Amino acid sequence: MTFLSAVVKPLMTNGTVLDVVVKQGKSKDFEALVQSNGLSYSVSIQDLQAAINEENPQLTEEEMELVGRKGNYISKNDSLLNILSPVP
Repeated sequence: MTFLSAVVKPLMTNGTVLDVVVKQGKSKDFEALVQSNGLSYSVSIQDLQAAINEENPQLTEEEMELVGRKGNYISKNDSLLNILSPVP
């Protein structure tokens, strides 16, 4: 394992910019590595886990009851009358 792979995990690149996730507790090592190589960097997301938790909040008890249930697909072309009308 190289020092770099012990510190960061590459996510994506466009040829000039490289997105990485710095492993927990390794931000100082990453900063030193970047600076010693004359590279610049910016932090896009300070706490990735907090951002994930915010984007995907815990389900409520009511929502948990609905997980795994199957329903009928309603397309935008279905009229309300067709949906609510009893099937003969």
